[in-house]
Amino acid sequence: MEKTIFIIGTAMLILLIIGTTHNYLTEGSRIIYVGYLPSSHQAALFAADELELFDKNNLSVQLVPFSSGAEMVKALEQEKIDIGYCGITPVTAAIDKGYSLKIVAPVNLEGSGIVNAENSNIEKASDLENTTVAIPKNGSIQDLLLHIYLKNNHVNFSNINITESEVPMMPFGLQEDSYDSYVAWEPFVSIGKDLEIGKVLVYSQDIWPNHPCCIIVTSENFIKNKPLTLSKFLKVHVQSTQYIIDYPEKNIYFLSKKMGTLDEVEMESLNHIKFVALPNTEFKTNIMQMIQFQKEMGYINNNLSFNQVCNFNYIPSQ
Repeated sequence: MEKTIFIIGTAMLILLIIGTTHNYLTEGSRIIYVGYLPSSHQAALFAADELELFDKNNLSVQLVPFSSGAEMVKALEQEKIDIGYCGITPVTAAIDKGYSLKIVAPVNLEGSGIVNAENSNIEKASDLENTTVAIPKNGSIQDLLLHIYLKNNHVNFSNINITESEVPMMPFGLQEDSYDSYVAWEPFVSIGKDLEIGKVLVYSQDIWPNHPCCIIVTSENFIKNKPLTLSKFLKVHVQSTQYIIDYPEKNIYFLSKKMGTLDEVEMESLNHIKFVALPNTEFKTNIMQMIQFQKEMGYINNNLSFNQVCNFNYIPSQ
């Protein structure tokens, strides 16, 4: 009971913080406003902030949390923020609609999962038919992964009742029988498991190994007007990513502190996330595969090229 109350408090705190972040500071153009989602995927950003790596590189950074990638890309297009740590699918969909954005670095691979109620009889993909499944947003990575999982197992998506939910509240929606399953990013997959109100049907690493997840995105105006600042920012990202890979125990501490989660939850969540900062050939290929999946689902209409979506020229080699 105490653990449940603690994690409910954590979820409510996260939602409260998100709900008050649209009053952006106006202290001067020197500040770089960086959007992020409440997720273990953003560990490199949290580590950079905690280790004061931005300050050490003469960068003044203000972190701005969002509840969804869709909201974040709108803020980027409106130049309310400068840079975002965001799921890839809202970004590619926005570029397809004409937003002047570019993916400038990878952040992580994998890190999501489908969670069923602990007492459910759902053991395989076909058992999801005629049930209600919660996703963060239509067009989110979690939505895409659910489509892929069902397609791979010959289950018709139209036989599933889809509802949207704030990710931090998903475990408690499951507990209250608001839906039968949910698809979330970490640590909310592990939170459901840790509370013993949910059991993991499948991790995203088993749906699509090494699939792209979160990336760093910025506007073409920011690239054009502040290329040196972007290079310095991405240098910090590379450094902090390597740090959390080298020191996972520190990473657990940073995540627990930032998210208000339990160490044991973050320890479990990190088993299902791969952190990356430098794009390899597989990552680039998978971006185009992701776009193809989005097109098949009707979330993208145009034949986007790699150069329309990505600009990795500002990532330092180390």
